[in-house]
Amino acid sequence: MKILIIGGGQAQLPLVEAALALNLHVTVVDERRLEASDLAHEVVVLNRYDYLAISRLTGFDAVVSGGSDKAVHLMAKYAHLHGLKAYVPPNVAEMPMCKGRTRAVLNKAGLKVPRSVYGSEVVNLKPPFVVKPVDGIGQKGVSFTSNGLTRAIEVAEEASDTNTALIQEFIEGREVGVNGFVSGGVFKLYTTSIRVASRVADETFGVALTKTYDKYLDMPNAELELILGRACHALGYIDAPIYAQLILGVDGCYIIEVMPRISGGEDPRLVKLATGFDMAEATVRLACGMEGGVFPARTVDNVQVQFLTAKPGIIEFIEGVEEARAIEGVEEARVFYKPGHVLGAVKSSRERVGCIIAAGEKRIVAKALKEALALIKITTKLANIT
Repeated sequence: MKILIIGGGQAQLPLVEAALALNLHVTVVDERRLEASDLAHEVVVLNRYDYLAISRLTGFDAVVSGGSDKAVHLMAKYAHLHGLKAYVPPNVAEMPMCKGRTRAVLNKAGLKVPRSVYGSEVVNLKPPFVVKPVDGIGQKGVSFTSNGLTRAIEVAEEASDTNTALIQEFIEGREVGVNGFVSGGVFKLYTTSIRVASRVADETFGVALTKTYDKYLDMPNAELELILGRACHALGYIDAPIYAQLILGVDGCYIIEVMPRISGGEDPRLVKLATGFDMAEATVRLACGMEGGVFPARTVDNVQVQFLTAKPGIIEFIEGVEEARAIEGVEEARVFYKPGHVLGAVKSSRERVGCIIAAGEKRIVAKALKEALALIKITTKLANIT
């Protein structure tokens, strides 16, 4: 069976690995040459978001993507055009990029969402504000501001395909990432993890720098499973991997995003380490119309994902990755880009340069991360970054 995977970056890497493990012939389409592309049988060098060009590719039995709402929407359109199976139709896959419409659907279903308005309607909200492109992906163009609203709207509009900014009330609370799977309309929650991201106005807002799963963390998982089950039903997600971002505030759970895809932030690896469930393999099987597979149960006390950043510029040297992988408790240490890559300032998740994933007892995880961070060095030289 030949499968087309849209995107060859770190977000699609688990899908490529899963497809290869299932003995599928893997073709990746991406204009970049990154790790997922290196593993594939074939690479088609096209812009991964150029639907017209990608739609001309033929000869595949299945198509899949993940890590990006835009890529998953493109996947759904490609499947519909070529008569392939898609776990979500195009109109459903588009929902996460229609933030205002999605909020309205969830609100109508009786679920808590932050109040959101457009442009001049901002008089109905009190600062501080979260400003984002209405169709944005990867936290690009997202700002947190109290008195710089005009500039924040401009930044969001520049990042939007429709030149539209959504202004949202800021909800104080614990920021949680949820991974699960909806099958036959029934949602099953696998992990909840705490997301730690910048909340300072002059830094990138919302880009996760760490994610922590703790088996013993007091989380209302049963309640969250019911809430997200209702959300999936309202949004038309019947069979799909689910990644959701929630805020647990003083007056309840607020839904920020519910997306029918695997996360681009290393969550498939976190879920597999914590529970044994392989989100990526289950997604590939779903795209191919295969049976769901058997995923062994596993119990790990703690899993932590630490993302790496580096100074903007051209990457010159990468050191210490192999040594970091050898540390007890380190399950993965990886730099997403190769020397020569031009790295911009951290304005979205795309500028995270790598990650370290540690698992096991909490004490071992903390020690492993500290030692691994001390070993990995990413050297850049100055370049003209726009």
